[in-house]
Amino acid sequence: MTITDPKPLLDAVDLTKLQEILGRNALPSPGLKYVEPGTGQAPKSSDVAKNVSEGNLSEAQLLTRAVKEGEVLKSQEDENEPKSLPKTIKGRIQRLGDFIDTDALAPNEAIVRQMEPEELGTYCLKYTHPEFRRRAKEEGMNVVVAGKAFGVGSSRENAVTALQGTGIQAVIAKSFAFIYGRNQPNLGLLGFVMDDDEFYKLASEGAEIQIDVAGRTVTVGGKTFPFQLSELEWQLVKQGGMTPAFQKWGKGLLEVMTATTPGRSKELVMNEGKEKAEVQW
Repeated sequence: MTITDPKPLLDAVDLTKLQEILGRNALPSPGLKYVEPGTGQAPKSSDVAKNVSEGNLSEAQLLTRAVKEGEVLKSQEDENEPKSLPKTIKGRIQRLGDFIDTDALAPNEAIVRQMEPEELGTYCLKYTHPEFRRRAKEEGMNVVVAGKAFGVGSSRENAVTALQGTGIQAVIAKSFAFIYGRNQPNLGLLGFVMDDDEFYKLASEGAEIQIDVAGRTVTVGGKTFPFQLSELEWQLVKQGGMTPAFQKWGKGLLEVMTATTPGRSKELVMNEGKEKAEVQW
């Protein structure tokens, strides 16, 4: 084996072209909005500061108390309720098969530089389903119904953002790849598992569909099917994802989103150990 000095090869690299390929000549991204942890839009900030400074209660405890007193996470009719997710999603179905992978949802060329969701959406399934983006944008086919292991592949969260950029409002599948399934609510995209065979028979390409998000039901072909969605996922999707939730509640966001509030039929549960957890693919 002969060791060769790589300098001549490196000197031959066009650095200007390399920077363009890597997207480093693109406009800088907007500055991040800093939110002091534990504050955001939490109620009674003076009480939070006073009690925390005196060592009486932690910020998380105060936030949880505020939730129980009905001061945070009010009912959906509240004018301050986030507008990121409608109470009912109406549209038409795009059918996809098993093992739709993230490299197809967000190809490599789409992730070499930072893009806004709309631009990223122009690459979504570009090479595997060329009509997907047009149908979502122009024909109102804004709900994906897929098979097993949707989102398998690399862990790129851009796959979720790409779907959002096309106008997709929900993804229903027989199962999700683990990391992709976590990225969906964290980025504010509704997704849930449906294992009823009759649903998939009725949910044909182009069929009209209606999802009652709060009521956890989906209607297609004249029949209504229930679905499961954890309360933590529900709250994340309502807020538009983890980042807006953190901007609103700071480090106490999990306590806020998993506390009991007046008017709720059941306690918010985040302990996934109480649910059947198994790999379905």
